[in-house]
Amino acid sequence: MHRRANVRKIIEHRQRQHLRLTESEEKEKEALQLQIRKEKVSNVTLTGRWASEAADVCRLHRYRAA
Repeated sequence: MHRRANVRKIIEHRQRQHLRLTESEEKEKEALQLQIRKEKVSNVTLTGRWASEAADVCRLHRYRAA
């Protein structure tokens, strides 16, 4: 009984650590999206809407692959 409770505590601890990890990844993703938005705005002024959207899609795929 006692041992099983310890295992449960360990699992909960690991899950909490995992949650923290995903939160940091979430922040990283938000920062990346902000950067993409800024680049998109500058791309619109330079090359037009379609070029910026194509670059956006490429960047998204690269981020998913990494």
